[in-house]
Amino acid sequence: MNKTPEYCFFCLPDDINIDDYSEMLQWGYDHSEAATVLSLTQEQLDYYHEVGLWDLMSDHTDYMIGPSDSNVIFDEEIQNIRNAIVKEVALKDMNIMKMIEILDYAMLHEKTVIMNFG
Repeated sequence: MNKTPEYCFFCLPDDINIDDYSEMLQWGYDHSEAATVLSLTQEQLDYYHEVGLWDLMSDHTDYMIGPSDSNVIFDEEIQNIRNAIVKEVALKDMNIMKMIEILDYAMLHEKTVIMNFG
């Protein structure tokens, strides 16, 4: 299985404003080491699907989130997903903690969260 990160969960930093979705995605991949970017391998993406993380997130949005989806999360949905992860996910590994940090950052700075899993 490929161990190279192929997917990302991120928000733009406060000092970066990009409106074009394709350019946002490109920024996320170009800045994989940024504090607001979580890069995931196919194996990690599948693992979080198996443990129900993407289903949990889907329960708190108006759309499905899964291993082949790309989504942008806004405003109240960010808070809902963050609260659900904190309350309902027993596993708090390094990636889950970084997701929570990214969601917190997005809320604080009124940014959207981008998930490119497809």
